[in-house]
Amino acid sequence: MDAALRPFTDSGRYSSSCCHWVVVTTILSVFISSIVTRPVRALVKGARSIQQGDYTQTLPVLRQDEIGTCTVAFNLMQEAIAERESRSSARPTTTTLTGLPNRSYLQLSMRDKISMAREKHQSLR
Repeated sequence: MDAALRPFTDSGRYSSSCCHWVVVTTILSVFISSIVTRPVRALVKGARSIQQGDYTQTLPVLRQDEIGTCTVAFNLMQEAIAERESRSSARPTTTTLTGLPNRSYLQLSMRDKISMAREKHQSLR
């Protein structure tokens, strides 16, 4: 009788061993995927801050692999966008030759003063 049941009891050991390996490989795969996805999530968070106009936060470079290279490139891109943004916002109100306020700045300033005076029902001074 034992000889007849031996294939079934041996397969039970093998299935138990397979279940252990499935659990171990699942835990390892979750751990390894978190190692990869954490820096990618940081890049996505940084991209969202740029989308909202915040160019001040640089991402820390914690790795020396492809993800680290991508993070360095992201930080350089963020700095370049911030620099271009500051130059373009200063350009309409100043002359490129002297850096002094120009006619556009005068018009914007006058428009603001007029609208503030209207809101407060005051005369212009």
